[in-house]
Amino acid sequence: MKVYSALQEERIRDRTSVREWAASGMLDPAQSAALQAELGVELRQTHGFLRAVLFLFTSVIVIAGVALIDTAIRPHEHTEWTAIFLLSGFVCWALAEFGCAKHLYRYGLEEALAVFSAVFLSMGIAEMFARSSTSENIALLLVGFLGGLLLYFRFGFVYAAVASMALASAIPFQLEIGSEEQRLLAVAFFATVLALMLARRWQQPNEPAGSGRSTIEAASWLGIYLMLNLQLATAIFGVPYRLFFYSPNQSTIPEVHAWFYVTTWAMIWILPAAGLWLGLRRKERMLMDVSMLMALLSLSTNKRYLGWTVHSWDPILLGMLLITVAILIRRWLQRGTNGERSGFTAVRLLRSDERSLAALSIASAALQPHAAASGQAQPETGFREGGGKSGGGGATGDF
Repeated sequence: MKVYSALQEERIRDRTSVREWAASGMLDPAQSAALQAELGVELRQTHGFLRAVLFLFTSVIVIAGVALIDTAIRPHEHTEWTAIFLLSGFVCWALAEFGCAKHLYRYGLEEALAVFSAVFLSMGIAEMFARSSTSENIALLLVGFLGGLLLYFRFGFVYAAVASMALASAIPFQLEIGSEEQRLLAVAFFATVLALMLARRWQQPNEPAGSGRSTIEAASWLGIYLMLNLQLATAIFGVPYRLFFYSPNQSTIPEVHAWFYVTTWAMIWILPAAGLWLGLRRKERMLMDVSMLMALLSLSTNKRYLGWTVHSWDPILLGMLLITVAILIRRWLQRGTNGERSGFTAVRLLRSDERSLAALSIASAALQPHAAASGQAQPETGFREGGGKSGGGGATGDF
């Protein structure tokens, strides 16, 4: 069913690993060239930046094309919009298949076309149920879920599978049921996906190339956590957790029982610990990263869960705690035999780790909130006698 064969996926994965090892100094140029010659594929690839640019430009062209049809036809009825969206979806799908037939692999062009085909098909089917807002939302989410699965099984887009899981988990919040039932249904969905991934791992311990099984498993683990952390919306968005998944079809704000509240508080500590233990046991980087992220979220929302006062200096204490733990773990690993313990080391072996840390540092600096000072002087706009603040040639205003 996949447009790319298992052999092609394996060779691409192995070529990526060889390039990373060569860039990290583990292979000399002659060894790298010999291995890459044996792992040749007929697929056409590009680097990440050009892939993103091609994806963006293709998206602009697709949106402009649909907008042109809208301007020319000026549809008013739901049936007309349904026909436009469905036709656009099928055309984008056909073009994506054509791009893959021309041996494009993660090139940006076929990705954008495939993604927009799923989006347009979802919107077209949702237009069929436009008479009821609830039915329209459910249809849109359900078809988006199925479209994401189709993109994953046909083209191997792992992010499409993760997006489809997110869409499916939002369906219970469109139903006229209690807040607890909504969250439990979403948790049941993520738990089902996680059970399927674990069963697949039991049958096939080695992850097939291009399957993204570890990513889907980690996303399912994170989805369960996000559905059970009731105070996460308050910590991030500053709104009460009861309002975060508030449905307009409900006349009152949903409440939760004490047993459910206490159970979710216990689970937000159990899930990170269990995920970290499982990730360390399997040596899976993705699951370990997700588990540590869940642990940080639990530390950030714990005071709200317990009803304690949240102070502005709490992030400082959390940062000091993380720095201390990182130093202790690093020294513990360095004191092991050859600087490692049970296959774990504090030394960065691959160049990709350094690039990831650099990107994370840039992102953390760019996302810092800059609050304006209340007493900051405003610039003067009117004319004032007595000379300017600076003169010509770099001299002062009094020159």
